[in-house]
Amino acid sequence: MIRAVIFDMDGLMYDTEPLAEKCWRKAARHSRMTMTPQTLSALRCRNSADREAYLKSIFGDRIDYKRLERVMYKELHTLLGSKGLPLKPGLWELLVYLKRNGYKMAVQTTNTMDTARWYLNISGCAEFFDVVVAGRSVQHGKPEPDIYQKAVELLELEPSECLVLEDSPAGIIGAHRAGCMSLMIPDMDPPTRGVSALSQGIVEDMEQVITFLRETLGQPEQKWPAVRSVV
Repeated sequence: MIRAVIFDMDGLMYDTEPLAEKCWRKAARHSRMTMTPQTLSALRCRNSADREAYLKSIFGDRIDYKRLERVMYKELHTLLGSKGLPLKPGLWELLVYLKRNGYKMAVQTTNTMDTARWYLNISGCAEFFDVVVAGRSVQHGKPEPDIYQKAVELLELEPSECLVLEDSPAGIIGAHRAGCMSLMIPDMDPPTRGVSALSQGIVEDMEQVITFLRETLGQPEQKWPAVRSVV
């Protein structure tokens, strides 16, 4: 029985990955660096500490990562502040469905907690989530299971009671290692055969998650007792 759904944020809830790449490039130019498409792709799904270690392995210790990250987030916040936060298809329908049927909900993200809460507030999604886990609150980033284990702990459930929604192969691997069920909704990184075998399926958008819960798992549509929010 699935009792909670754990959402990824960038690329899953919000169509922000192309915007983030643009802002990483701009931040890199400020530091007189050039980021290749391969470098930008490798930054996705990594938490702050892992991004710093990765970039220093390429550019050396001469880079001021904290400044680079600060400029990147400043550019991204400015861009989203002017253009708004683009929602992925089916997000609102899925959130409403889960809320009406008594599921707990968590969101986990490699973003800082300030950025995560800002995203949730400006998109109107904050009220749906019982738990928010940011990348800096765990030691290891994806594909390690740390961030999913933390979300499960705060939800006060067993991993087998949680369905993880992810857009990246690294996320699916991490969810599998944590003992959770998962569905992949691909964004910029296509699923691989090996990764696909670790998930319960690949769907096109979040409305199909409702179909998966109803038909594939046969989840009952009922309102469970109210649960305590933990954030």
